[in-house]
Amino acid sequence: MTHTNTPIPKTSRLTIVVILLFTVVLAMIAGRASAQSSNPSLSTLPYSFTTYTGNSMPASLKIGRSSSSSLSTSDFTADAPNGNSSSEWNDEGNNGVSYQGNNSNPSGCFKVRMNTTGLSNISVTWTARRISNGTFSSSYMELQWRSGSSGSWSKVSNDQFDSDNSSTSFNLLLPAGANNLGDLQMRWVIYDQNHSFGSRDRIAVDDINICSATTTTAGNNGPICSGSTLNLTSSVSGLTYAWTGPNSFSSSAQNPSIANAPSAANGTYTLVATNASGCAYTTTTNATVNTTPVATASSNSPACVGRT
Repeated sequence: MTHTNTPIPKTSRLTIVVILLFTVVLAMIAGRASAQSSNPSLSTLPYSFTTYTGNSMPASLKIGRSSSSSLSTSDFTADAPNGNSSSEWNDEGNNGVSYQGNNSNPSGCFKVRMNTTGLSNISVTWTARRISNGTFSSSYMELQWRSGSSGSWSKVSNDQFDSDNSSTSFNLLLPAGANNLGDLQMRWVIYDQNHSFGSRDRIAVDDINICSATTTTAGNNGPICSGSTLNLTSSVSGLTYAWTGPNSFSSSAQNPSIANAPSAANGTYTLVATNASGCAYTTTTNATVNTTPVATASSNSPACVGRT
């Protein structure tokens, strides 16, 4: 029996080429998706992360790395391996977890996820710490957040850590957009600004505490005259209170008073109210203490009878 080879029509060959190209593109997309850094488990508030020992990433905190040296607002594309060399994360025991960048992967991040449904005033405290020095100049670390597992990350203000310092502690409230979310994502990003070569400082994040602060309002009975009693008030009971103010004033009472208040008591009083979860809310009140005027009596005596 004789077999003959039937040539494949040009249209069929074109179809095969298109299918192969489509398959390659799908494989590239799948490979890129699988290369994304891991997502941590979803945690509830209050959340705390302090001491850690182990060579596996904690379930609630994942560490990624990136070839970008600037402060990125995009997702990191790979997990950092465990170890004590550059471009690796390391457990630091009582100092939390750390990452050290190098020329290939200068940036690292520590990521957590929180369910804040029904909650507001999301308070975040943490400590950034330099573990060891690299051959490169100082690195930086800042907190970012977003809603859900996609989209750009937003920077939080006034929280930059410079590794020229040995350690710095931070305490701040996230923007209102972080309230009442089913998946609030936060990450601490390590980066450099000079884009030079060499190993960076090893930086750790530690003593993380995330919770919902209790809103309270500070008030006072001013304006008053000096010599009167100045009463300071907090609108919520059952918290721990720390008042500070002018003239070296301090108090741990909910509603403290300053008897015989001098004019130096005039000014702004700050209240830090901490709830049972260790979440602090800061508020202020401006008290006016006016100097009491001193009256001086005089007369034109002696005067003759019939004279004014």
